[in-house]
Amino acid sequence: MNKSILSQALPQETQVVKHDAFDKATFETMKEGAKALTEAQDTGAKELTTFPPLMQDMFNSLYKYKPVVKDPGAIKSSHRFNHSLVNKAMETDQYSHLRQYTKLDEVNSALATVTIANKMTEVIKTELKDQADQANKLVKQEDITQQICDTAGSLMDIAQKAAGGTDADTMMKKAQDAKKSADKAKAKLKRMQARADKDLTGSQQKIRQSMRSAEQEALEGIKESSDLMEAWGTEPGQLMSLPPELRLELAQKLAGKDKLKQLAKMLGRFRRMAIHSQKTKITHGLDEVHDMEQGNDLEKVLPVELVNLRHPLLKKDFQRKFTESQLMQYQLRGNEKAGKGPVICCVDSSGSMDGESELWSKAVTLSLLEIAQMQNRAFAVIFFGSENEPLEIIEITKGEHNLINKVIQIAEYYLGGGTDFETPLNGAIELIEKSEFKKADIVFVTDGACGISDEWLTDFLARKKQKEARIHSVLVNMRSSDETVDSFSDQVSTVAELTIDNAVEIFQGM
Repeated sequence: MNKSILSQALPQETQVVKHDAFDKATFETMKEGAKALTEAQDTGAKELTTFPPLMQDMFNSLYKYKPVVKDPGAIKSSHRFNHSLVNKAMETDQYSHLRQYTKLDEVNSALATVTIANKMTEVIKTELKDQADQANKLVKQEDITQQICDTAGSLMDIAQKAAGGTDADTMMKKAQDAKKSADKAKAKLKRMQARADKDLTGSQQKIRQSMRSAEQEALEGIKESSDLMEAWGTEPGQLMSLPPELRLELAQKLAGKDKLKQLAKMLGRFRRMAIHSQKTKITHGLDEVHDMEQGNDLEKVLPVELVNLRHPLLKKDFQRKFTESQLMQYQLRGNEKAGKGPVICCVDSSGSMDGESELWSKAVTLSLLEIAQMQNRAFAVIFFGSENEPLEIIEITKGEHNLINKVIQIAEYYLGGGTDFETPLNGAIELIEKSEFKKADIVFVTDGACGISDEWLTDFLARKKQKEARIHSVLVNMRSSDETVDSFSDQVSTVAELTIDNAVEIFQGM
């Protein structure tokens, strides 16, 4: 192609923030794991053709350790609106605060990008519609201009090769005409860009205000998300070990469901009380340092490893070593305690348990999971309804890690059926009989009454005795005990008020 045409080629840069293949791959991975990012991009692209690269720029500006914005002259005319949006976004105080959460954190960067993108789509449809329309027209004119320039270049090449031939004059005339058309197209594009630049200059304050508002909303969302995410971790650093796309999926799931938000707020207090009840009840033997080993037990990790968490780059290496159990930690040796059987929570999921009763019972259940983890015991939840409705059984083996999905499964499940006692208790005793240990604990939570047969009771009590199992029944929203529950329980608690104080007795019984 003729070099004189190429030398006047249009700027081809579509990204405002300097980035590399790793940055692009990181964003693509997050999009693959989160519908919200793809949906935000598709929605925004309906209003602004250049929205997809704008999303990448927003992510890069939040995620990169030291983001650098390119000179506007190097950016395609159609993408200079993006340049203004990103540039003004990075000038705000909100951006500085947001960066404390997003720098080198792909999950928080993706969450913030979704919020900002959705907010910007709303603004582009209203307050910045003229600027978006001009950018869209520039995209079309750039395509037309590029095609005309490419055609002119090709014709010029052909004319030069035909020099001295019979068609030389004709081909040169066509090439010159094509070049004139290319010059006209570029001149038109330049005029359109000048008008767009003038309009953008007068819109800087409006753009700054829009970006400030979007970033403030993103900042508030990330703070809430961080608190909610921590509430669902069942052990120190657990969320850190999850793949970023799974953490993003979890954050979005929590953000979209009010019930999970309410439960998360309760759960922190309930768990603290559960842990306190165990620490005040149990006297631990002294452990001594025996050797060094590799692992991911944060309570045993060497200080030289933990200090890497403060360094933004070494933090990534710490996370990798944590996930792969390669952190250097103390190997302790102490007195081993005799094993205990599983903790099994039978939770009434009938229609009458909806609302506060459901939230309270699940906060208790997940706190008991915390205790089971502390005691190195297996754990299971059995949600039950009427005898014709199948049990929902969620098992967690002793020492199992990365429980987030199962924890959320426990939090979300709700049947809304009737009430039957025999089926869930049969399920509980069957789980206990699978365990090699005796002395299992069954916590049976219900707000209703139900009849049981004498034959069933005789058989159940015999199996329960054989495994030395203990049943603590909790009657929710009831002021007196129930004869049926008394017949198979070792302890019965009546809970008239659904408070954390009324859960303490259950925790102390473990």
